[in-house]
This record gives sequence, C-alpha cells and structure tokens, in this order.
Amino acid sequence: MMDLVLDENGLISDTDRRYEELDKWYDLDRADKEIELILSVPRKLWSKKFWFRLICAYNNNGDYEKSEEEIAKIEPHCEKAVEKARFHYYRGWLKGEKTQNPVESLREYKKGLDADPDDTLDLTGRYEECEAELQDIMDNMRSAVVHTVDIIKRRCALVPDDKKVEVDDETFQLFLGFYQGVVSLGFDNYFAKCKDEDREKEMQLLNAYNITDRDSFFECVQNNQNMNQNVYLNDALAYMNGNPVFDIDELEEDGRLCFLTYIEFVKTFIDDLPDAGVIAWDIGEKIGLNRYAYACGILGNSDYVTGMLTLSDLLKEKFSSFEEYARSLIFGAALLMFQISGMNVRKAKDFMCTVTKYFLDSSLPDTKWMK
Repeated sequence: MMDLVLDENGLISDTDRRYEELDKWYDLDRADKEIELILSVPRKLWSKKFWFRLICAYNNNGDYEKSEEEIAKIEPHCEKAVEKARFHYYRGWLKGEKTQNPVESLREYKKGLDADPDDTLDLTGRYEECEAELQDIMDNMRSAVVHTVDIIKRRCALVPDDKKVEVDDETFQLFLGFYQGVVSLGFDNYFAKCKDEDREKEMQLLNAYNITDRDSFFECVQNNQNMNQNVYLNDALAYMNGNPVFDIDELEEDGRLCFLTYIEFVKTFIDDLPDAGVIAWDIGEKIGLNRYAYACGILGNSDYVTGMLTLSDLLKEKFSSFEEYARSLIFGAALLMFQISGMNVRKAKDFMCTVTKYFLDSSLPDTKWMK
C-alpha cells in the first residue's frame, strides 16, 4: 500500500501517486479498479477531487445508483464555482444516461455554466453536443409525425364518407373517449357498472387522480393538467405567433429552457395540428374518467349523462371527421407523455404511436362523424 500524501487540510493531496494509478486504470477502461483503489482510502481523507473521481468511475462502470448516492452526498460540500460546475456536469451526464433524454443533461449543464461563467470544464461544448442530439431526436419525431398522419389519413379513407357506419349518440359519445375507456369498460354498455370484484381495481385509477367523491371528481376534471393540455399548448402557440401571454424573460432559467424546449416539440407537429388543438385528448380523458366515476358509483345518472353530452357536443362542434379528431388525439397524447416523462421526446413519440395503433385498429375510422 502506497503511503498517503496529504494536503494542508489533511485530505489526500493532488500530488498523491494514487492519481497516477487512477489515470492508468481509466486509460485501460477498468473503472472497477479505480473504484477499488478509491474505496481503499478512508472517506474522511477524501478531497472533493478524489470524491468526484469515484463518481466518474461509478458512472463509467454503470453503477448508476451508487453514483447517484454519491452525487447527493457531495452536493452540500461543493462551494467553489468549478466544484458546482462539476457537480452539475456529473448529475447531468447521469440523468441523461439513465433516461436517454438530452433535455435532462441540458438543464444541468446550464446550471453548471451559471455556477461557473468562466466555464473551466468546457460545459459549453457538452451543452452544444446535447443540443445537437436533441435536434436529431426532434427531427426523428417530425418524421414519425408525417408518417403517422399519412397512415391515419389513408386508413380513414378506406371507407368512403357515404359508406361509413352511422352510430347512435350514446355510442358516439363512448367512441370519443375510446382510448381512455377501451381497456375494461368497452363500447357495448353506455351505463356500464363495475362488478363488485373489479371496483377496487377501477377505483385505483380514480384515486391516482385524487378522486374520492363527486366534488373531487369535478375539481380534477377542471384543473388536472393531464386533461387540460390545450391550455398549455395555447400558451406556446401564442408565443410562437408573437402574442405571448406572459414575459418569458421573467421565468427562471430552468423554466425558460423548459418552455423553449416545449415550443420546439410543438413545432414537430404544428403543421398537422387541427385548429382545435389537442382538445380531443383532453375531452377523451374527461369522458374516460366520467365513465369510470359512474361505473364506480362516484357519479349518479344525471351527472354522468349531462357530462357525456356536454363533452361530446363540444367535440362535435370542433371537428368534422374522425381523421381530424385522431390528429388532435395523438398529438395530445404526445404532449402528455412529453410533460410527464421530463420532456422525453422518444417516450412521447412511442406513446403517440401506441395511441395511433389503438385508433387504427378500432372502428372509429369507418364511422360517420356525427353533427
């Protein structure tokens, strides 16, 4: 065992020969040996530089949980600008690696640049690499949108409008919430009720939205972000059209980056977005919850029927075909997943494609739109 060389603070010195050993194992891609060597030194003697080498080694070895633990531990000890920048660099790299989402890295790298304006670690280069990666992913999303819209258009055109099936008003209402209600409630029974043995499982869905009674149901439908995507979309569209509803410069840096990234995502489908935006997704969510709330006894017949009529009448007014409705639906699904996944474009694209498949496999493309 090599003798330890300590600095004036009693911590391992930058001149300690262990750094030469660590560099050797790093060049040989033996992160396991780096970890072994670092852990052989008592933690109380670690300098922050030595500690960061452990985090780097854990990352390179794929020990992401251990790396995350050490990052959380070292954060309160990062005082110098370069230490804060390094902290944000490693956390950004780790988040991006775990989620395959460059937005996660971008946000951390920006914080690192704010902490160290001199950019000692060249986070600008890392940031630009992430921006380029994100642009490639956005381009892929745009290609997927073009392909998906074309498939929907061709599928809806298989049956001419004058040959499409006419359904009664109740069935039409169920169709408008088809994705959210397709799993267990189906389209056969407008007044479907949960069987006693299924009620607990279905209530879990309602409880996830904090719905326990009639009042909490209406509170959720009115204010829950998942089913009010169109509000946030309109904020982005207003900004893009030069009529912002708020001053973006008043946002904190992280909020500003998120909003601008959201706008870039919207641009991937804006050319195919119906005038009504993504309201089909919002109302589909509300119809689905309406059905579950009725099925579980949260809503009575009057509330249920009134709600279904109100929601379906709004969609009848906004759209003229199931093809137009489908575009609104799939882009709303994409926006939802984009937001709840931490702005992960890949996950948003995958969810858009999943909802599209459900639509294509359903009878909706062959159904006449009700006026």
